[in-house]
Amino acid sequence: RRTDLPTSSAVPQTVHQDEPAEGTRIIENPGSRTVNVRLREVLGPALSDEILDIMLEIAPRSRALVPLPLTPRHRGPATVPPGAIRVAGPWGLAWAERLAGEEQAVRVLPTARLAGEQGMAIERSLRGAPGLHARQRRGHSSELYALREYQPGDPMGRIHWRASARRGRPVTRETIWEQHQQIVVLVDAGRPMAARADHRTKLDHAVAAALAMLRVAVAQRDTA
Repeated sequence: RRTDLPTSSAVPQTVHQDEPAEGTRIIENPGSRTVNVRLREVLGPALSDEILDIMLEIAPRSRALVPLPLTPRHRGPATVPPGAIRVAGPWGLAWAERLAGEEQAVRVLPTARLAGEQGMAIERSLRGAPGLHARQRRGHSSELYALREYQPGDPMGRIHWRASARRGRPVTRETIWEQHQQIVVLVDAGRPMAARADHRTKLDHAVAAALAMLRVAVAQRDTA
């Protein structure tokens, strides 16, 4: 018990749901003898799926850096509790137990990155954001981009009737993606959204989808 082992930890203040992160537990040995330590970390299901249980041999006047892998599962505030360490006596006949570090608050933010085909669609949209390419992006909207000759198969709703009357032949409107729009997203937070889909709630999935969509909207110079 008289063995002095100052401990501290470095944990990120904010992490994202389902995105791996890492903290560090620091154990110092300022003494003149090698110390055998057993470290046990139970972060709970909100921050990690695993229990860390390792043996350490810390040389005199040195320190051990133990990584704390974090895999946040639940949105909202979370706490990294102190670790439990057992220190072996000089003769190895007994162990003394103490806490390592102090509680640290962590904010688990919702993820804004989708996986699979949805994530690939988001990345394609971000790569094609205005400013990355010097050309206009055509798309379905009400903002006129250009007029062109009618092609078989063009929708009747896109024919510019006044220009067609002036030219004496059908003319089709080309539109451009609208920009600088005001985007408002409403998310249902009712009781049914608390049901789980995989290891996350429906509300978690809805918030992640809304944030991913807003990333694209902001990249398109809209206001969210």
